Amino acid sequence: MERQSTVTQPRTKGPKRRLAASPQNPKLRRENIAARSMKTTGLGQIHLINLDRSTDRLAAFHKRNAHLSDVVRFSAVDGQLLDKEKLINEGVITHDCRYTTGNLGSAMSHIALWKLAVHEQRAITIAEDDAIFSYHFPARSTELLAGLSEGWDIVMWGFNFGTFVWVDLLPRIATAKIELQPDQSLQNIDHFQDVEINPTLMRLRHLFGTPCYSVTPKGARAMLDFCLPLSAVLIDFPGFGVRIWNDDLDSIMNGAYPSLNAFVCMPPLVVVEGVTAGSVK
Repeated sequence: MERQSTVTQPRTKGPKRRLAASPQNPKLRRENIAARSMKTTGLGQIHLINLDRSTDRLAAFHKRNAHLSDVVRFSAVDGQLLDKEKLINEGVITHDCRYTTGNLGSAMSHIALWKLAVHEQRAITIAEDDAIFSYHFPARSTELLAGLSEGWDIVMWGFNFGTFVWVDLLPRIATAKIELQPDQSLQNIDHFQDVEINPTLMRLRHLFGTPCYSVTPKGARAMLDFCLPLSAVLIDFPGFGVRIWNDDLDSIMNGAYPSLNAFVCMPPLVVVEGVTAGSVK
């Protein structure tokens, strides 16, 4: 799902091709093996956030991502049905919380899944229902997580185009701000799922969007501790001269990334098409 940014700087379908299963198709065999291995790595099941009333989005997701073998739908929190006074009394939000009804529902859905990761003490993968997954996601994501030489807290498999991604280009030496131009990516969205890429994981400083990510119990616990209660605070991007209001969950998540073992997949294995309203808004 996309978001409207308050950043002080500019923030900036084609037919699905399925591979025939055959002994002569080693590529498909590798993908199937990787999909099965998701159960034994940090990926696990993909928890898909989807509103009960958004049946069209659910159908579109499954049609576009039929190659994913282990997707579990999570009934999204409907922001229109939330009792804000109750959330205030429970210490989940404060009186000055700036979140719109839709953004609050979206945040509560992600928070519920963070709590699930902590409760069950397992890493989980969370996706939003406008996410488009590369056909190579199962294999590449499994390989990338297995190749991390240090513990990880959260890995962002995608992000919003038309914004920036801030990373450690050389850890402790040099940082970089990557500008993501939306025009070309949207023109070539038909080819995204098929294209062969060899992505890498970069240390993440900041980004916008939460189309899909994996989070460990430790990372989920850290996110809960940092983000709650949801309040009207300003988030600084140290060293980049950026300050934003906490208007939705990916805003406040930006405050947590620098203190976590957070990574972003470059180029992304998950994208979203166009600038659309979030599925839980």
